[in-house]
Amino acid sequence: MDFAYEYAEMLVGAKFEDLSPQVVETTKRFILDTLGVAFAGCRTKEAKKAIHFVQDMRGKEEASLLFSGDKLPAVNAVFANSVMIHALDFDDTHDRAVVHCYSTNLPAALAICEHLGGVRGKDFLLALNIGIDLTCRLGLAIGSASGFGAKAVNFIRSAVCGGFGACAVAAKLLDFTVDEVVNAFGIMLSQVAGTRQAVVDSAMTKRFQPAFAAKAGVLSAMLGGLGISGCRDVFEGPYGFFNSYWSGDYLREELVRNLGRHFEGINVSFKPYPCCRYNHGAIEAVLQCMKSQRITESEVAHVTVHLPLQPFYDVVSRPFEIRNDPAVDGQFNMAYTVASAIMDGFVFLETFHPETVRQTQRKELADRVKVQIDLPVVDRSSLGPVVVEILTKNGITHSFQVEHFKGSPQNTLNREECIEKFERCIKYEGQSIRKTDMNAVIETVFNLENVEDVTEIIRKTAVFNTG
Repeated sequence: MDFAYEYAEMLVGAKFEDLSPQVVETTKRFILDTLGVAFAGCRTKEAKKAIHFVQDMRGKEEASLLFSGDKLPAVNAVFANSVMIHALDFDDTHDRAVVHCYSTNLPAALAICEHLGGVRGKDFLLALNIGIDLTCRLGLAIGSASGFGAKAVNFIRSAVCGGFGACAVAAKLLDFTVDEVVNAFGIMLSQVAGTRQAVVDSAMTKRFQPAFAAKAGVLSAMLGGLGISGCRDVFEGPYGFFNSYWSGDYLREELVRNLGRHFEGINVSFKPYPCCRYNHGAIEAVLQCMKSQRITESEVAHVTVHLPLQPFYDVVSRPFEIRNDPAVDGQFNMAYTVASAIMDGFVFLETFHPETVRQTQRKELADRVKVQIDLPVVDRSSLGPVVVEILTKNGITHSFQVEHFKGSPQNTLNREECIEKFERCIKYEGQSIRKTDMNAVIETVFNLENVEDVTEIIRKTAVFNTG
């Protein structure tokens, strides 16, 4: 039996009580986190282009653009809201599965709730976790395969896995049968895409790929609901997902382990820094080393970053250079992010302003950061350890090691830290949002399991609209 049927059966039978209190609490923190990064992201050039595009098309008023109140067809609202969330690369990441979960699944959940005219918080939280769980399980099955890393990784997992998650969210909220769920997954298979070339070329579409997937996932569920037929052996057929996209190399155990009893969203990581997650260990290590040893920027002669022998670190380890998009070039370069942490004592959204990335002194310091992928792999489920060595001009070398990156399940952001990040994102670039309006959103999110209509979130964030 294809995994599509196994997951569909779990999806149809799942109930809110299957979610542990820890899963519910973690999900609420991530919802708040995602709303914050979406608001910071909605004013980027990428998001503005997406917003204006869908606004120009208009159409049936089914779901809202976040922070706007504008009503659009559900699939278009999903697309634009997803771009907002991922526009700054500040949204969550599952470190092992290598997927951004909420950028595809949360827009889908919000849009379908509005499309239906309102959904209880418990049903919303359950559907959202089902989609996130599927997104993560697919990513884990790919990355845990015996041959993974032996050949080129051509696809961005957030995109090629995320569409199925968004489809699952919609299917659960729309109360599909097992057969209808499988059908919707089969339609989604015909739309899977997400090339890694977008990162290599610093293309703006890096921000759009999860949005393409989220839109496709909701569209697939809606078409499935109309009786449009899709593939049946979706994931494991001869031309299914794993054979077509991953050469048939996947670990099935990751797909079915504790299915319906364990929801993998519990293992998603927050991002304390708005850049590629692979940079976070080095950023944290250099900040801690500078602070503990009381080193100033002027004292730094050279920095060496040692990374585990994991193939994915090649994405961020190349020498720093500005190509097509300064923000993306900075976010996906370890030398730049380490240099910025040394110069500023922090890494936040302003670190990746194009004019900041172009600063000559940052380039000069980044050129003195050497990245070496030379540490033994202790645990393939971890991004660490990462070791930073700072050589000062008086010839002394100071080092610091980070095992579990900040934001990971082992070193997570607590509720207070999530609220702090949310408020920093809302206030970013001097936005004058009232504290009472922020608190109203915070209180609603952390009381979601008792909310009768989740679209209350949409209404309470609409007052953030700054035009």
